[in-house]
Amino acid sequence: MKNKTFITEFSSANIDSWIEKLENDTNYWLVLVFQESSKHDVFDCKPKALRKLFYVSGCGRFYVVDKKYNWLVCFDIEGKEQKCTLYKSGNALTDFETNQRVLVG
Repeated sequence: MKNKTFITEFSSANIDSWIEKLENDTNYWLVLVFQESSKHDVFDCKPKALRKLFYVSGCGRFYVVDKKYNWLVCFDIEGKEQKCTLYKSGNALTDFETNQRVLVG
């Protein structure tokens, strides 16, 4: 990931709350990462499907990408510590930074 910028860190139990910050009627690219050296699965989907695909996959890292390629956000999940760290690539504000909903955790 080039020019990685830290966004936030939260409990992995709150991933749904962060995915809900995405616009419901907008499609995003979802990139599921199973192993760094393996091929990745890419899906064109809305947030509801994105959430389901992530949970079914069981992967520890996934990316959400703006369809206009303005930004890319990495959800990096640490299972042992039960935390998720968000990083972004790109200078544009992401939906995770601009949505005004207040989230705890």
